[in-house]
Amino acid sequence: MALPDSFIEEVRARTRIVEVVGARVKLSRRGRQHWGLCPFHNEKTPSFSVSEERGFYHCFGCAAHGDAFRFLMNTEGLSFRESVVRLAERAGLRVPDETPEDRAREEERKTSLDVLEEACAFFEARLKEKDAGPARAYLRSRGLNAETVSAFRIGYAPDSRIALKAHLAAKGISQAQMAEAGLLTRPEEGEPGDLFRNRITFAIRDQRGKVVGFGARTLLPDGKPKYLNSPDSAVFHKGQTLFNIDKARKAAFERQAVIVVEGYLDVIALAQAGIAHAVAPLGTALTEEQLILLWKMAPEPFVCLDGDAAGQKAAARAMERAIPMLRAGQSLRFVMMPEGVDPDDLVRKQGIGAMQKALDGAKPLIDMLWETQVSGADISTPERRAALEGKLLSLVSGIGDETVREHYRRELKDRLFGLFRPSRPAAGAREGRASPSSQRRSSQGWGGASTRTGNGRERFGRFEPEPPNPASLKSSSLAQRARAQENGRKSAEIPARASLLLAILVRHPWLLDRHYEEVEQLSFAEGPAEQLRHELLAMAASRAASGEALDTAAVQDHLARLGFALDKPPLTATPLSVFPFLAENAEPGLAEEGWRETLLLHRRVTVLEEELRAARQAYAANANEDTEARLRLAERELERMSEEDRAKHAQDGIVF
Repeated sequence: MALPDSFIEEVRARTRIVEVVGARVKLSRRGRQHWGLCPFHNEKTPSFSVSEERGFYHCFGCAAHGDAFRFLMNTEGLSFRESVVRLAERAGLRVPDETPEDRAREEERKTSLDVLEEACAFFEARLKEKDAGPARAYLRSRGLNAETVSAFRIGYAPDSRIALKAHLAAKGISQAQMAEAGLLTRPEEGEPGDLFRNRITFAIRDQRGKVVGFGARTLLPDGKPKYLNSPDSAVFHKGQTLFNIDKARKAAFERQAVIVVEGYLDVIALAQAGIAHAVAPLGTALTEEQLILLWKMAPEPFVCLDGDAAGQKAAARAMERAIPMLRAGQSLRFVMMPEGVDPDDLVRKQGIGAMQKALDGAKPLIDMLWETQVSGADISTPERRAALEGKLLSLVSGIGDETVREHYRRELKDRLFGLFRPSRPAAGAREGRASPSSQRRSSQGWGGASTRTGNGRERFGRFEPEPPNPASLKSSSLAQRARAQENGRKSAEIPARASLLLAILVRHPWLLDRHYEEVEQLSFAEGPAEQLRHELLAMAASRAASGEALDTAAVQDHLARLGFALDKPPLTATPLSVFPFLAENAEPGLAEEGWRETLLLHRRVTVLEEELRAARQAYAANANEDTEARLRLAERELERMSEEDRAKHAQDGIVF
């Protein structure tokens, strides 16, 4: 139910932000401002200011900024409405109702909450009675102590069709109200009776700590279903809440971490061991609403799953839900437990340190995506490699955040390049031809030794090209080819436009970050130009992985050691010095304009050249009036293509 703007402003007017912030941060007054250590990042010198006059806080260290509502939202994980209600109650204001319908729904909610609270108390009381002996024995077998049982309001539903129903009726609660709260069986199953029978009950609470439903485990060895949840109701929607969210929220905010496990008992066992920031979905795969709740508590929740096939499927479902919602600083990390071991077992048998070790080994979503799709994939043919690439890129195409989507595309392209990259010829093999062993490709997928066919290493779960070894440069094919060109031997003909495109990137390597995909899509004839393009892409990928920017001097020095330099082929097929955008001190805008114009011209020429080749093949295969007309048209178009471009560059002596 929306709150009126006038009410929100009244709450704001009656709230002293210094008191709200001061309840959590020790503040001292200096002039008209209050100052303290920022609660949103670690600091030793106060840079966090609070202005009572303006009603805002601001940190000059991390730029955190907001009003009293925002402060509660960011420190306690409250929603906006919850923060307004909290401060309204503090100010002694009554939260208004909006419409008769809203009031009716609110009354229904309040009634259901009251009924569920009464039911919870009933279950708790019955757990202490004689007939609940098997339930208590089961809880002891799971290592739960009395304090934990009480804290989580664990109870027992008697093996009776009317025990709860009769108890609530004696409290003046109608059968309709019991049904609205989700406590009775459906009428089509006969006379409605207790939904939960001969089961251990776990209270499911909302973010305020109100009981909104129950999860219940059967005590029968072959009882079906093993776990039974309350049906959706006016107060309970199992896809929109998380077990233990009320207790975990504060701990998660303090630690900036939240752990998602599969079952109630996993959450409870972790809490008893001292890990208070764990939650569980309610018997279903993570939903979009639950992911939103998790991201409000921590930027990268840990998702703990069994290491078996079912766990892999659960990981795939979680990724499928999360991928479209990814954004900067908002992702998931996956913890794959040993097969047959869940967090409850791990903590009880090996201690809290074992759980922390498992969390320390959590995999980022990108690694989990890669492993689930690449492991076991057959990449023995170009078609199969293309299918794998298409599937991976299709999966991340749905990411809503454009920046994150582009980073995922680049990351996957880099990994695929490392996976598909052929190995260096073995010693003694003829230059330019891969040895038989290097021609064999593995189908083991990522992580298998034979999939690392390129010259590189794995670092933090990704492939990076190895830096060049100066001692090996003398025998490298690139160096030999460069020396051959330098000594005047015949080399492959380099088109002027390819030479110019590469020269722009070598002179201004920062363009690679902005136009990585365009460079990837380029394709030159096999030879130095194509090898240089691949080397530039590999360098950009490696630097991106380490978070470093491409430095012009470092790039040119690295390429020079491989035999590539601005004064050597393949970068000398055209007089480069006449282009102002190739000057070292060229403005970034000028450099980018030069790149775009040259790339556009290259694409136009390439399209026409491909059409000319196709027209010649068609004419050679079947000479007739149509194929001859096509051939003549392609020749004329290529000759007349871009008269302006030809005139523009004529003074530079360039022929494209």
